[in-house]
Amino acid sequence: MKSALTAAGVAAALALSASAQVAIPAADRAGAIPGLPGDGLNGSVWFGTTADIAGAEAIMAGGTANGTLHSSQVDYPNGLATIVSVDQFLTDFLGVDAASVVGFDPGAENSGAKIFTFTGFISIPEARTYAFGVASDDGMRLRIGSMLVTAFDGDRGFGLSGELASFTEAGLYPIDLLYWANDSGESGVELLWGDSAIDPLTPIPQSSLHSTIPSPGSLALLSVAGMAMVRRKRWVCGRSDASIKRALRASGGWTIAAHTTRPLYRDPPNGAAPCTSAPRTRPRSSAVKHGCFLSSSRASCHGLTSTGAFAAASRIAARTSTL
Repeated sequence: MKSALTAAGVAAALALSASAQVAIPAADRAGAIPGLPGDGLNGSVWFGTTADIAGAEAIMAGGTANGTLHSSQVDYPNGLATIVSVDQFLTDFLGVDAASVVGFDPGAENSGAKIFTFTGFISIPEARTYAFGVASDDGMRLRIGSMLVTAFDGDRGFGLSGELASFTEAGLYPIDLLYWANDSGESGVELLWGDSAIDPLTPIPQSSLHSTIPSPGSLALLSVAGMAMVRRKRWVCGRSDASIKRALRASGGWTIAAHTTRPLYRDPPNGAAPCTSAPRTRPRSSAVKHGCFLSSSRASCHGLTSTGAFAAASRIAARTSTL
């Protein structure tokens, strides 16, 4: 683990104060906090040498990126090292993320004379003030929403720049980090955050970074009788086990295990459209259980009173821990 940088130390070094903090407008909010952890950020790489932000922008404007990658976490080089020599290959710099590079061979390119952008969304869990920092060798610029949070417009040895940023609403916000390494010395970059006063600054985890805004169907995971469900407006319905199995196969490949008890249905909850093909049989008991049948289209659900059917659904759901 790399040594932590204290938020209080950043504030003292940069003479930060509450009046100096950047206010991120609520209008910049891109959505609610997802119910699923993040997958990281989108990375792009340009080949070229620059000494400032304007030079980096000119190179990027001159043509498409030489390659792209999936950034699980902006903490390069991966592992214990803070920097690597610019003569070392990008495989050493990117670590586990090197396998995601498209457009060139990271094992044939040095880490120097490169410009990177990391874009996507950051999940802000609470409406309050945070400290953000970028440690880099060489320069960088960090934007959240429409606001410039911090920048170092020049070349330097590995050093830290940071700023306090306040949010009036929790949620997802666009994030954009520009970073470059020149063609001499070392290269390294870390995207950091922490409490504005007491917590150390540590790399922002992958779980708080999203490459896209998650689709509405994946935002809320519910637990029903210990089984994960996704709340969706499409239910699989049928008048018999055979018709249910056919519908499930058509929706993505999962089928329920064999059982003999005919399931009873009720209208789905949460305002979803009713199962029009289902019999209008009223359950004899109010203890209607909900089975969740996983498919390649995330999930298809229906109500079951059959203990056997619910057990079968539970066995199927247990095969997959994530949707």
